[in-house]
Amino acid sequence: MFRKLESDLRDAKRPLFLIGGGAGTVPDLPYPTMVTWNALDKVTPDMGCYAGVVGTYGGPGRNFAVQACDLLVAVGCRISGRITGGMVDNFAPKAKKWQIDLDPHAEGDWIKWSIDSNKFWEEIELSLLFAEQVQWAMKTKEWVHDYDPVKPEHMEEFHHYGFMRKVSEYIPDNAIITFDTGGSAIMMGHCFKPKRGQRIFSSNGNSPMGFAMCGAMGAWFADKTRPIVCFIGDGGFNMNLQELQTIVNYGINLKIFILNNHCYGNTKLFQRYNYGSRFYACGPDGYSPPDFVEILKAYGIGTGIIKDYSNVEYIASLNGTWVIDVVHHDFYEYLPRISRFDQDLCDQDPPLPREEWEANLT
Repeated sequence: MFRKLESDLRDAKRPLFLIGGGAGTVPDLPYPTMVTWNALDKVTPDMGCYAGVVGTYGGPGRNFAVQACDLLVAVGCRISGRITGGMVDNFAPKAKKWQIDLDPHAEGDWIKWSIDSNKFWEEIELSLLFAEQVQWAMKTKEWVHDYDPVKPEHMEEFHHYGFMRKVSEYIPDNAIITFDTGGSAIMMGHCFKPKRGQRIFSSNGNSPMGFAMCGAMGAWFADKTRPIVCFIGDGGFNMNLQELQTIVNYGINLKIFILNNHCYGNTKLFQRYNYGSRFYACGPDGYSPPDFVEILKAYGIGTGIIKDYSNVEYIASLNGTWVIDVVHHDFYEYLPRISRFDQDLCDQDPPLPREEWEANLT
């Protein structure tokens, strides 16, 4: 199987690796490499092979690389619906597909290979790129740059996307980072720029609100030598208020950023697209967060508020336990994204001019 895959990689003009959470320790590959939300820390933007984030919320690159490739090698990746979108048969439509996994289970015409991912990386022989593959790799870099969800205007006027991008600059490269469900997960995939050496955890497919805070506390108990950073929505944080006493009792050292939009953002977005904007139980009807700063004062935990970019670097550099209220009232428009089951993985909202969309896939 090694020799067959190596031959396919040599023959391909547009090879692409797709890395999932089970991919083990991934080297800096010679081939363009995309990641899932489960693998944000396995191939990072500071690595030469990085080609963006795949999925229905198409982060950097807007999925053009996976839809244009002619060979797709998925390692430690379960090929879920969040990756393929609703049009499963149109996922990587031009590609010969390999799935490298201890438990390969993808449907369709995938070549399935059951092998431990770390053994796979040790044994596979990867060639240097030839001229056409080099051009392809450069094109994937262009897509990551040109189709960045974080726009220049997000960095000028305060915006959750801009905040996530800016704060990622100041988080140490040995940090353990947890993120929550819903909008927190989307913004992590869209906007946060991980560094090689960071560890990033979430509950992902299980997706319970509030996991990130408990996960961050567990990370501190597991390794008290590394900075612990948590990104969580106001809804998830609201479900964990009692754990503030646990933080105080055990002297847990971590930094929590509450991405506070005063609503259940992803629920509200779903109701907007699928229920004619009949909003219910997602805010302001049926839900509203308390004043977190006042609650944190009662527990004696350091707190602060971010409403613009002036104090992001200062707050990110603070030592000790801090919980920061990042205020962006009623923001819940997470773009780009697929809004319907019948959309191509690249044909996302906001839509591109048809000529531009087709030109990128030729």
